[in-house]
Amino acid sequence: MVYIKLIDVFINQLTMTLLELHTYAQQSQIASSSNGIVLVNCHVHLPIPGSATDISILCTGGPSVWLEIETHHQVSTVTTFSQYEVHLDTMNFQDHHDVLMKVELMPAESEKLLQFLVECTATYINAETGKSEAIRSIVVIQRPHLVTEVETKTPKSLHESHRISAARAIYMAHKWTRSGLQDTAKSVLVGVSNQLKNSLSRLDKDNAAKTLHLIEDLNSVKLKSTYKKVYKTSLYKAAAFDETKPHHFEEYLRPVGA
Repeated sequence: MVYIKLIDVFINQLTMTLLELHTYAQQSQIASSSNGIVLVNCHVHLPIPGSATDISILCTGGPSVWLEIETHHQVSTVTTFSQYEVHLDTMNFQDHHDVLMKVELMPAESEKLLQFLVECTATYINAETGKSEAIRSIVVIQRPHLVTEVETKTPKSLHESHRISAARAIYMAHKWTRSGLQDTAKSVLVGVSNQLKNSLSRLDKDNAAKTLHLIEDLNSVKLKSTYKKVYKTSLYKAAAFDETKPHHFEEYLRPVGA
């Protein structure tokens, strides 16, 4: 088994931009001769006073990788398994968003391979100037990377893994809720929240504060069920009803021909 050594490469415009974009991969362990899956997170942050509107992030997978998006944000497919556009709400001072991606790698037989994983380009309107701005970030990894001992996570890298865990938990919670499994969705959020709480002692003050914000985000997720139940009888035709609305059962049964 080998570890994938992570190398984050950031390419930003020379001009100052309102948003910060940080794209990084999760530490993973795969065999160099087999397929592997790496989670990549695109973290968007507005660190200075101001507002950004019409935010979109174009996520493009590198050659020889399969890309999927795992986020509760609105997503448009440009090219399946290759390129997606994610749309974000207006961001204000100190707002954060995470866009999680699942990248499937092909076998790597070479002893040394620098592989391009994902490129993320964020475009938006600076509300104060009315001008369009853009910022770009890419991730490459070196594989295979042999290690003889478990690599120790720094407080910064541990918090980055927390962001991935929280983003995936929120995505899965919304996914389970859409399937009508709200109890499962809630247990996912609670479980990851507890994991993050248990890791706080391993963080420095700054990263502990950031992880506390993630815990607050997990605890404040609003799960709205859109799951539809369908009832069938010999005298009544099927009618769907929304479990989130307090209605009487009879209202969802209509006589055939009505």
